[in-house]
Amino acid sequence: MKMIFQSKSIGEKEKSKWIGFLSSFFAGMASGMLGIGGGTLKVPIMVLLFGLPMKTAVGTSSFMIGLTASAAAITYIAHGLVTPLIASYMIIGIFLGVNIGCRITFITKGGVLRRLFGVILIIFALRMLLNGLGVYI
Repeated sequence: MKMIFQSKSIGEKEKSKWIGFLSSFFAGMASGMLGIGGGTLKVPIMVLLFGLPMKTAVGTSSFMIGLTASAAAITYIAHGLVTPLIASYMIIGIFLGVNIGCRITFITKGGVLRRLFGVILIIFALRMLLNGLGVYI
């Protein structure tokens, strides 16, 4: 909820390297186990725990997600759990979408991005909860 209602960046907070390591470890583990983008966990960690401005957190998360996804992809490919045809179609869409998304980020205020991110997380969380309860929409 803080991601939605807090409009100003709080400025970088000096936090323990261990907090960064442990929070990233669990975000990476969740990303690898559940196939979720690590950004859904890493961006709130960087904004709320470390006080990074939203745009900086998004850029840093994008950089880290590339590394995280590469490590996970190698493991899943080695175990035969990647469907190359579907992945190739999705990669094309992702490249196009990422370019447009980055351009929108550059011209959007950080507070707006923060609220949008929070709303999207809530929508996904509610949908996953409903699916877990057997209600599909």
